[in-house]
Amino acid sequence: MYDDEKCRKRNENTYRNDFHLVCDANGQWLGLTECIPLCEMLQPPKNGYVFPESCGETQQVNGTICTYSCENKFIIDGEQSFTCYHGNWITLKSLIKKSDGSHATSTCVPYCGPLNVTTQNHSSIDPLTCIEGRNSVGTNCNINCQTDYVLKGDAEVTCMPDGHYNGELGFCLS
Repeated sequence: MYDDEKCRKRNENTYRNDFHLVCDANGQWLGLTECIPLCEMLQPPKNGYVFPESCGETQQVNGTICTYSCENKFIIDGEQSFTCYHGNWITLKSLIKKSDGSHATSTCVPYCGPLNVTTQNHSSIDPLTCIEGRNSVGTNCNINCQTDYVLKGDAEVTCMPDGHYNGELGFCLS
């Protein structure tokens, strides 16, 4: 059990007392105070934000959940939500602290929206996200024509770092 003085002696800027109740072997409730380390404040990614804002302004207590989001035309590459757990930021997958002591980071990367293409029964687009969702930089979008149809235009376009495709996808003619 730690008292306020012991917690302050460890390092008043990185620890906080945490009071909780524990049921002992006799069925009695005991109030325990623990000295729990705080989590570092999170830096928002470039072209992004961290919510609530306090997550990027002060150290956080055990159990705090912080979330990254990105500006328009950017999407998170990496984890979006983090929970403070005994001095470490964790995700559903793992701790975000790497073995070398540095932190894994999430970044906001540009994306391309869905292509403005009308698909016909005699063509298919691969992958479907090219016409239905967001595509990360480097995604190649392809059109395939069925037998007896000929492609007019480009068979492939790529999502570029500026958030646009490098051309227009072709179409199939009989």
